[in-house]
Amino acid sequence: MAFLTLSACSPGSSTVRSDASTRFDSSGKPPAVVSVLTQHNDNARTGANTAETCLSPSTVSSLTQRAQLHLDGQVYAQPLVLAGSPSLLIVASTANEIAAFDIGTLSTTPVWQLGPDTLGTPGNVIRGVVGPLGILSTPAIDPATQHLYAVARSCASATTIDACPWTLHVVDAPSGKHLDSVVIAASFHDSKGGLHAFDPDVQWNRPGLLVQNGQVVVGFEVGQNANQPENTQPYHGWAMSYDAANIHAAPATFVTMPDGYGAGIWQGGGGPAGDGTAVYLNTANSITMPTLPGPSSFAATPSGHENSIVRLDYADGGVSATSYFDNRPYHSDGNVFQYTNYYDEEISSSGLALIPGSNDLVAGSKPGIMYLVDRTTMQQTQTPISPFTATALPPGQTLFVSGSSSPAVVGTPVVWSRATDSVVFVWPYSDHLTSLQYQPGAHTLGVLAQSADASSAGGMLSLSVNGTQADSAVVWANVAIHGGNVGVAAEIRAYDPTALTVIWRAPLPGYAKWVCPTVSGGRVYVPTWTPATGSEVYVFTTPSCGG
Repeated sequence: MAFLTLSACSPGSSTVRSDASTRFDSSGKPPAVVSVLTQHNDNARTGANTAETCLSPSTVSSLTQRAQLHLDGQVYAQPLVLAGSPSLLIVASTANEIAAFDIGTLSTTPVWQLGPDTLGTPGNVIRGVVGPLGILSTPAIDPATQHLYAVARSCASATTIDACPWTLHVVDAPSGKHLDSVVIAASFHDSKGGLHAFDPDVQWNRPGLLVQNGQVVVGFEVGQNANQPENTQPYHGWAMSYDAANIHAAPATFVTMPDGYGAGIWQGGGGPAGDGTAVYLNTANSITMPTLPGPSSFAATPSGHENSIVRLDYADGGVSATSYFDNRPYHSDGNVFQYTNYYDEEISSSGLALIPGSNDLVAGSKPGIMYLVDRTTMQQTQTPISPFTATALPPGQTLFVSGSSSPAVVGTPVVWSRATDSVVFVWPYSDHLTSLQYQPGAHTLGVLAQSADASSAGGMLSLSVNGTQADSAVVWANVAIHGGNVGVAAEIRAYDPTALTVIWRAPLPGYAKWVCPTVSGGRVYVPTWTPATGSEVYVFTTPSCGG
């Protein structure tokens, strides 16, 4: 397999100043590089860097671009940061390339580089991915061992569209040494005893990886190799948990629909969440084709774990699942669960985030419904709400559960924990950046503010703040300007977290679809892609932060 051949790179020259004495925060000390080892910053998927000592609303106006770091293929993975000597920015691409750049020098020559290869799916456009179809998910780094785990896909040849296994790779993150790999394989029995094997040619590893308790959790959704309708693909949602110390052992495997098809796990690229005990994820709709028209031809309750928020508990090499689903009555011919299944209005467009200091988790959905669920009981703690206002509801509807104009939440909400409450930030399609206050005593969400600007593709969000200093908080957004397809013109923006007003913005040549900005050590990292330039990670910083 061609992927992960170590390229011997040495730090190259750079036009960016690397004198550490020029980097300082408001206290006069160098800004600390904070490790970002997994998608959305932490296993709770809060999306918050709470130790950013340099960037704040008072300093972001002087942000300027300081580097463009090139990769082959497209970047669907959030850039990771490994603090050390040197501190590294680690980025993965669909060309099965992983490159580590020196954050201190911002040299365009990687410290180490694995790949790229040419054996991803050949150069056609498949669900927005142009060219090779290799690494689609954000890798994860184990903080204890500094081992990086990544899932890559390589085909038997550069011209085939099948025989394309997914492989879990283990890499020493500081050095780039490739340590191990295993081809992903699993199977399950349905309720009648039938045996079903994992088929890599109809599955995509889209959600970010999770490392927790010595386990590496890998999720899969539908991933046809050609632009064929999803409901013609015999796929399932899979979550496989590998022993990090021995990835060759058979994984503990959860399948969303053992007696049906569909219910993929994709979460807009967001990773499953973990609280140190259990794993939490969202699933998509089933693809059971009804024999009668209308939502009522679907089952009123799940036959598996479709369109659900799922808790996974692991014990003795096995896994058990507990689910929450929305079965509120809806009109005269079904409930919300039936409508969302029928109209492909799934929960799994959104990742979920665990609210620190509470038992609650928050998740969005394709119909723009926000869910607040107790993760211990897997029961809702508040009636689900539809807080978005830019798009009018279709006549006769009380929720966006049909049609293509719904304010879809794609990606994972950001959670900012304050002294007495938390604020949840989310930016759905065709609507405004919205903040929701979480009251821990009441277990409720309510709208605080909405931005004046709307976006047809919403925004992919992160947050930075210096500890409990609320006036240092900034909300960051990767925003497509026209439409939501990869490569369209885009912007990186900074918002005041209270008023949700824009306090800084900069153009990006092309949108990296569904990728959150990474903020660490006074710098902002955001991928871009255009057909002409390929993928580049733009790096922004300020003079006061060492720019």
